[in-house]
Amino acid sequence: MKRGEIYYADLSLTLGSEMGKLRPVLIVSNDISNRVATTVTILPLTSNVTRVYKG
Repeated sequence: MKRGEIYYADLSLTLGSEMGKLRPVLIVSNDISNRVATTVTILPLTSNVTRVYKG
């Protein structure tokens, strides 16, 4: 896994208001850590692109 790549991850184990189910995730941890660590840092993304939020 490399930083900037997108994968699908099962996020069904949640606490409180965390997002669940199978979701696309962006790898944000650095490549060196990704090679040696047993965990990676991810950013969950939405698969719903039809709904636009006004800021």
